[in-house]
Amino acid sequence: FTSADKSHEGLVAQANGGTLFLDELGELPLAQQKNFLRVLQEGVYRQVGGGGELRSDFRVVAATNRDITDMVEQGSFRNDLLYRLNVFALHIPPLRARLGDVPVLARHFLDVFAAKYQTGPKDTARDFMEVLEAYSWPGNVRELMNTMEKAVVLARNQEKLYAAHLPTHIRQHHALSMLRQAGSMGGSEARAAAQELLSPELAAPGLPPWKERREAVIKEAAREYFLELMRSVQGDMHRASEISDMSVPNLYASLRKY
Repeated sequence: FTSADKSHEGLVAQANGGTLFLDELGELPLAQQKNFLRVLQEGVYRQVGGGGELRSDFRVVAATNRDITDMVEQGSFRNDLLYRLNVFALHIPPLRARLGDVPVLARHFLDVFAAKYQTGPKDTARDFMEVLEAYSWPGNVRELMNTMEKAVVLARNQEKLYAAHLPTHIRQHHALSMLRQAGSMGGSEARAAAQELLSPELAAPGLPPWKERREAVIKEAAREYFLELMRSVQGDMHRASEISDMSVPNLYASLRKY
């Protein structure tokens, strides 16, 4: 692997005496599941290129958005590893089931990205929050975070965010809902508001420089591509290298970057 000429302390070693957090547990390949089960059961591991076994004492916290029980039934996740990890489970409902959290999270991310891009303090218009709270958020908090970053980039130095700064598909979702409501209730005001949301002219306020917009779009596209790539190959870097036509070191670098 990259920089294999030097000694690197792995995550299991670093977690000794502390906590090891496993994100996206459902993406762990079967071969690694077997190895990791032994680490959990016996508290021993072998370093890459090392000859002897070392010990590490740590607690484990794991997270996943997949149904691990279904994966066990399908044969893509080891049931013994599930039993070993599933000591105490916390179920976090999807964002669509707790829409009351959306304004709080949006405000938090707004402050974070306003500071990151040095745009100055920002506020949100009523239509901005209405559209956010009407959306189903299939990508959960991560999608909301990315949406707020886009909005801040688009607004630049404007002091207030409007619905116009939101992605088209999110505005369309709310607009179509309003049109359906207007159709069933005969509301001309709702219909007019929906048409305004769908208007492409709303994308014009506060356009950033082309280079800034291009970099933001490339970053988002790259993040989506590499996430989909690694999910499709279940973490197999050599297969991912073949599909992406990238060398393994370059692929690792891109994964770290995005």
